[in-house]
Amino acid sequence: MKKDNILFKFFPIPKTLEMPSVGLAIGKDTVKFTELIKGKGGFVLGRHKEIKISEEIIAEKGQKTLKEILKTLKKENNLNFVRLIASEDNSYLFKIRIPKIKKRDIRNSIELQLEEHVPIPASNAIFDYQIVNESNGEKKYIDAVVTVLPKDLITERVNLFKEAGLTVLSIENKAQAVSRSIIPKEEKGAVMIIDSGRTMTGIYIVNNGVVMFTSVVRIGGDILTETIKDSLGLSYKKAEQMKKENGISKKEGNTDLFTILLPIVSNLKDEINKNYIYWHTHEDFGIKKNKERKIKKIILCGGSSNLIGLSEYLSSSMRVEVERANVWVNVNSFEDYIPEIDFKKSLTYPSAIGLSLYNKQ
Repeated sequence: MKKDNILFKFFPIPKTLEMPSVGLAIGKDTVKFTELIKGKGGFVLGRHKEIKISEEIIAEKGQKTLKEILKTLKKENNLNFVRLIASEDNSYLFKIRIPKIKKRDIRNSIELQLEEHVPIPASNAIFDYQIVNESNGEKKYIDAVVTVLPKDLITERVNLFKEAGLTVLSIENKAQAVSRSIIPKEEKGAVMIIDSGRTMTGIYIVNNGVVMFTSVVRIGGDILTETIKDSLGLSYKKAEQMKKENGISKKEGNTDLFTILLPIVSNLKDEINKNYIYWHTHEDFGIKKNKERKIKKIILCGGSSNLIGLSEYLSSSMRVEVERANVWVNVNSFEDYIPEIDFKKSLTYPSAIGLSLYNKQ
């Protein structure tokens, strides 16, 4: 596919409506949006905002409240066009190999096999694909990565935004938006992204700019806070503060906290390592087990990636370079522009920024 846009060809927007848009990410407890506008050296941050919401708003019973929040956002920030991410619980990604056929027939060939790979009927699937490898040898074939979203849920979300006065230009999975934000556009080879939030951690593998693999682990920052709270008999607020101030560092005086949190962090590391090993030991996705396939680094993002000592722990235990993300790497150089969102806070923004970068690379 030319652009990793699931929705566009199913809900086409007239050319006259291709107006400046914002990337809008709805999380478990926040709604964030960002706009990027042309500036010196690249792009600069335009309109942006973060508002706190309750988890109930995301559930069906809270859709009316969410609509009112969106109406307020539209009115207060003069919003019209938005780009969204789909819930990780409702998006699917898989690889497929098909016999080499004419380009115009690829979509039909994939559609006939959708139900073998995803738990939704083809009639309710919106999908797009990206070719990652083509063989012209004795066996001619095409390897593609396919992204699938449920049509009914996407239509429901589009209609909700429409009722709030907002036009949805595109919807894509989170991994695509995050990788567009934090992986330099000229980056080659394989990179693993660990996107750790409050309740879950996304594990994504990106090769030569293409999202090849995604997995979700139900471990996030909340379970760390709850463990501190229960182990030390603290309030949630006190436990959260202790977690933020000390993390899993091995500094003097932090032994007790390190011991309390280590089993959870170790469990997360094991899940990451399992996916890391899988990628390196399977000769699929059209990429052989060679230097091209080797993951050269792990990039951390998400609010829980700010946990003190996490990057050092993962690096030493997995023996691979680990770094926290620069969400502005494809926006601008710090030599030309300093964003007003500080570094720690920026790690919660890769989805919104990645959406804002759509059509800008």
